[in-house]
Amino acid sequence: MRVRRTAVLLLGPMLALGLTACGDDDDTPGTTTTTADGTTSTTAVDTTSTIAGETSTTTSTGEALGEEPPTNADGPDGSGCSPGEGELPDGWWYGTIAASPGEALTFDLACWYTGDAAVAEAARRGEEAPNDFYVVNDNPAERVVAIAPDATASCVEIEQGLEMVDCAPADVAGDWGIWIRVVDGEADRIIEQYVP
Repeated sequence: MRVRRTAVLLLGPMLALGLTACGDDDDTPGTTTTTADGTTSTTAVDTTSTIAGETSTTTSTGEALGEEPPTNADGPDGSGCSPGEGELPDGWWYGTIAASPGEALTFDLACWYTGDAAVAEAARRGEEAPNDFYVVNDNPAERVVAIAPDATASCVEIEQGLEMVDCAPADVAGDWGIWIRVVDGEADRIIEQYVP
């Protein structure tokens, strides 16, 4: 019999293998994440440039944002946790949901810290960060985020150990936190976050 448990992203083991985040050397803003196996992904951000009085905006894509949220040694992982009010901008966002998503999900944005950033944030609040992570949710506001028709998801499955498996977005439960990748106002990727 298969036992399924929600909310797992195997971020802890990846950190133990030496997941590193570093900035690009060129003038293009973004974050490049390099994993222990040498693969990299770049988190692009919207950029606006003005040349000869004409303004153009370059928008990030799901491919540019990578398949998993980037870590940040100096602050919250993903795209942070202060996007302002209204619709979430393109990026990776951590939070909770009240129930399995349908065509949209009701998302409560939070801050997910790991490693030294988790220890520092917890200490700043007079607490500790056991298990090398720390979550802050100072704002109870919820946002409705549409789910892209072709959205993908990863769920936790426990059979003979902890394993991430491909699943349908509707299979993501609201028992734990999740990561959503937002592109053009829609969640096109959802990953359950394991909390030991």
